Amino acid sequence: MKASRILGTTVSAAALAWAGAAAADVTAEQVWEMWQTNLDMYGEGMVTYDEPTMSGGSLTVPNLAIAMSTPDSSIEAPMGDLVFTENGDGTVDVAFPEEFTMTFSPGPAITETDRAVVAVRVGDSTLTVSGTPEEMTFDISAPRYEIELEEVIVEGQPMQAEALLGFTNTTGTYTMREGDLREVDYDLSMDNVDILIDATAPEGEEGAFFLSGQFSDLAFDASVAIPPDMDMNAPPEEMAMVFQQGLAMSGGYSFGSGTYMFNFSDGMESGEGTASVGSGELTASFDASALSYNTRVTDLALNISSSELPFPIELSAAEYGLGLSMPLESTDEPADFSASVNLTDVTVNDMIWSMIDPSGQLPHDPATIVIGLSGTARLLFDVLDPAQAEQMATADMPAELHSLTLDELNVSLVGAQLTGGGSFTFDNSDMTTFPGMPRPQGELGISLTGGNGLLDTLVEMGLVPQDAAMQGRMMMGMFATVTGDDQLETTVEVNDQGHLIVNGQRLQ
Repeated sequence: MKASRILGTTVSAAALAWAGAAAADVTAEQVWEMWQTNLDMYGEGMVTYDEPTMSGGSLTVPNLAIAMSTPDSSIEAPMGDLVFTENGDGTVDVAFPEEFTMTFSPGPAITETDRAVVAVRVGDSTLTVSGTPEEMTFDISAPRYEIELEEVIVEGQPMQAEALLGFTNTTGTYTMREGDLREVDYDLSMDNVDILIDATAPEGEEGAFFLSGQFSDLAFDASVAIPPDMDMNAPPEEMAMVFQQGLAMSGGYSFGSGTYMFNFSDGMESGEGTASVGSGELTASFDASALSYNTRVTDLALNISSSELPFPIELSAAEYGLGLSMPLESTDEPADFSASVNLTDVTVNDMIWSMIDPSGQLPHDPATIVIGLSGTARLLFDVLDPAQAEQMATADMPAELHSLTLDELNVSLVGAQLTGGGSFTFDNSDMTTFPGMPRPQGELGISLTGGNGLLDTLVEMGLVPQDAAMQGRMMMGMFATVTGDDQLETTVEVNDQGHLIVNGQRLQ
């Protein structure tokens, strides 16, 4: 929808406008000079202003305006005057309008028929700069910062829409260092973040959406290295090469408790729901050599009802998380990688269970799936090089696996639990002992508790045929050792001679 395309860029672009206010130095002229350097990253002609004037220790930049355009979107933001005031103690205060507007359109130019207008309010915010020309620190304080939707027009029809994103008590610092690369460090915190969206489709169409939410104690930090000639508007294929020039970033965010409520309708379907979390965090890094990503949320609760669903859906989890780290460029030596999934104590309501287990024969205990892998590998191509990426997509062997460890395995659901761990190394010079793959060496241990009991229940429910259950038990008997009441263990080993040994018995 055009409306979603208009609204989708609003928050990020408005935040960008204020983030542009993060460059200064110990004199007003130096502050403005650094500010210009930052603005130049957005492309020639994207930022305009009148001739600056200096008077009594204050430098005024009149009529600063942003005008950015791509084939898919355009932005205009007349911000007004910026004033850089020397305090006489080696610091500089930066003052900007308490409120300005930004206009968005989904095409390459602002139009009257498809656009959104938002107001950005910074209120009594302060920005004070200290340091040296080589390393500058910016102290930020904003009792209240808001981005509010003022108008949305889709295909010439105005929408009845309200939207507000508000930040309370934002404080923090921003440090910039100049060198071969521009290095920037952020450290910000906010007491609360509020979000409100209340939209109705234009006249003649059906549909409405409402969302209200708040989360507390938001904090984020980041470190970014930026090449001096970086163009923020470069096409994706060119942006990939910027990483080869030194672009690098790392950081993350965390937040406390959060609650949300929403409802929607489109003339054919309607629904509503609530969501809450206890806390959450994310860390990530990305440069030419590697990427990493880890996220974690605790005490998740989700409740949804819809006219298209036969009953409400209730879902909760004590914790969920995802993790990934991997190399991005070819190296002479193997590089580390890892991947993880964490779903701890997941529960659903009885109405969902009734679809799977109408007679209530299965245990409805919380389910857990935790898997953690790590290892080393050597990429044979540079992922961020467009030419090599095409070759990698068609290569028979884009990478060499050198080691793999199952750090954690814990799958617990419907009365059974599977655990395990182990590690292997791989000899890439031997592709014949195990045809088509490098020869492994190592050991893996697996334990299953409650497997036979679960199989019996599935047979009683008619979900597993009796003969299939018998075959399953025969296989478990061949490759597992009984260690207790409905407890089985298996050890798989490949020795340095390439022999495959299961529970002490050589199979190859």
